[in-house]
Amino acid sequence: MKAAKRGGLYLLLGLGVLIAATPYLWMISSSFKDQVEIFAFPPTLIPHLPILANYSQVMSRLPLARIAFNSAFVSLSVSGLALFFGSLAGYAFARLKFVGREILFALALFTMMFPAILFLIPRFILIKQMGLVGTYPGLILPFAVSGLSIFLFRQFFALIPGDLRDAAIMDGCSELGVLFLVMLPLSKSVFVTAGVFVFMDTWNDFLWPMVVTMGHPELMTMPVGLAFFSQSYVTYWGASMAMATLFTVPVVVVYLFFQRYFVESIALSGLKG
Repeated sequence: MKAAKRGGLYLLLGLGVLIAATPYLWMISSSFKDQVEIFAFPPTLIPHLPILANYSQVMSRLPLARIAFNSAFVSLSVSGLALFFGSLAGYAFARLKFVGREILFALALFTMMFPAILFLIPRFILIKQMGLVGTYPGLILPFAVSGLSIFLFRQFFALIPGDLRDAAIMDGCSELGVLFLVMLPLSKSVFVTAGVFVFMDTWNDFLWPMVVTMGHPELMTMPVGLAFFSQSYVTYWGASMAMATLFTVPVVVVYLFFQRYFVESIALSGLKG
């Protein structure tokens, strides 16, 4: 009976994975099809005559290496800054007592509850007044502090026994010493998880890079490059699928590589369920 239940559970899980993976598999398949076969009915998952013309079109019409560098540089820079400031703020909210701590933490959480489009105009005005439109700092600085990373670090640091901090303080450590010498070495899972979340959000962001890099094609990121193949009167579907495939590969690789830490951190930080 237990074997039958387990087999049924695995079947349902396998079906769910198949449903979730089908759009991605179809995208990869379509990147090797011509325009006619993409819209053929019934649709085919395996191309009849695989072609590489779509990838050639992407590489010939866009500076793909520069675009990939821009996305990687911006995403890694934002992730690094978000982890740095998130760990500082998370430690302060978890272990330090100061006036307004709960209010400030609530404000950090509120930034996660509103759609990013609400902050687009204020952010652009600030960046424009600072003269950072069309620059790497203009792409990076508005997202250097992440409410999600603050929340994850705060939840994790609150689980670490306070005796460790007290012992480090008695040994002469400052609060920063406690954070960097005691807390962070114990927080590999949440460190990786927060970094993956921020990296994925930044890598996938389209609207802000499009606004800030308008008129500066040398700063184009991958999502903006993907939109290049969807024009007013025509969409190059094969090239779009090829660009989308190249666009998603780094995110999938990063997630699969750090999956163990990701699951562990979700369980520890109280986000499970």
